[in-house]
Amino acid sequence: MMVTFVSQCQKKALNRTRRVLDAFANRIGDNTWQTVITEDGLTAVKKLLRKTATKNTAVSQLLDRGERIQAAIADLKINDDSWHRVKVEVRWMI
Repeated sequence: MMVTFVSQCQKKALNRTRRVLDAFANRIGDNTWQTVITEDGLTAVKKLLRKTATKNTAVSQLLDRGERIQAAIADLKINDDSWHRVKVEVRWMI
C-alpha cells in the first residue's frame, strides 16, 4: 500500500521522528514522507515511533483518548530558560 506520513512534531521529537521515518520512507517535504509499505512494515514504523515517544506525547495521547489526568506544580526554579522553570507532576486517574 502507498502511505504518506505527515509529522506535526517539534523540537527534539521532530529529530527522532525524522530518524525513524527516513529509514522507511522517502522524504518529500520538511515533515512529509511517502513510501510503498507492507502491513508488517507499517507495524514496525508504529512500534519504533512509540519507542521514541516522549513523556509529553504520552500525556497528550491520554488527553486525546478522553482519559482523566491530574496535574500539579511540583517545583519552581529561577531560570532564564522558561522550559526549566516549572516542574509539573502529572497523574493518570484510573
